[in-house]
Amino acid sequence: MALAFDGSPGVRTPRILDIPRRYRVHATFFTLGRHHAATYPAMVVRAAAEGHEVETLTWSHRVLTVISRAEAHEEITRGREAVARVIGRRPVLLRPPEGRTSAAVTAICRRPGMAQVLWSATASDYGPPTPRPSPAGSWPGQAPAGSSCCTTGWTPPTAATTVRSPRCPASSPA
Repeated sequence: MALAFDGSPGVRTPRILDIPRRYRVHATFFTLGRHHAATYPAMVVRAAAEGHEVETLTWSHRVLTVISRAEAHEEITRGREAVARVIGRRPVLLRPPEGRTSAAVTAICRRPGMAQVLWSATASDYGPPTPRPSPAGSWPGQAPAGSSCCTTGWTPPTAATTVRSPRCPASSPA
């Protein structure tokens, strides 16, 4: 099982990062470029240095399915580059804002070799992602067979399932 947190390093982040360290577990942190990587680089660096994956949640959390393809490309690229400037490597995973994805978003991600990661359990701070999962439980272009605990603000999780990441061989089904 793997754990994922969405967004916002901030005043509580040092305490949040202490928890996985205490229990010797790793997580994936999905960050925004503008509000997280650029604003709290020390926390993003700490997460990466402690062995967590730091990935992108876009530049400013605009819903990618309601903006133009060019704007979606810019959101993904700017978010990815902001994380890369802070930790020295480009994210390979995208958590699309609100879990909303499309064929266009999938195509944008595929060009630089990125995968999308969605979830099956959330903090319930907004409605379900679209499109709905297929009967096999997967979304087009997502990381293989994965889901995750999606928690806004890097706060303790309320539920957990699994996420599989291409760089996290320890990730496995629950």
